[in-house]
Amino acid sequence: MALSLGTMMRIGFRLIQYRGEIEALLPQVNKAVETTFELVPQVRALLQKIAPEFFAPATRQQAEPTFDVRWLQTSLQQRGFDPGPIDGRFGPRTVEAVKQFQAANGLVVDGMPGVATEAALFAAQRA
Repeated sequence: MALSLGTMMRIGFRLIQYRGEIEALLPQVNKAVETTFELVPQVRALLQKIAPEFFAPATRQQAEPTFDVRWLQTSLQQRGFDPGPIDGRFGPRTVEAVKQFQAANGLVVDGMPGVATEAALFAAQRA
């Protein structure tokens, strides 16, 4: 959604107008963010108990090729990270390419193309 210059200016003026209220909320927002990050390992451990299939080792190759993995491989290749052949299989070369992409983009390097990795790939496509 593109905003007109006039709309952006009105929003800017409103931000200035409500600056005090915004600044008053920032400590609470910062604390909430810190708490959220502190809870991530606990939530991940619980999710591993509930749905262990989502946390299978990244090096396990899929039995059948999938479109999502082909998209991932193509996206990585277009950004200079070699996933091997574009075959739709999440094999060791694709895992390594994911890790290299994650490291290059300041993400957690685990070889799993999670939400943050996909968001970074989408952002790189738009750039």
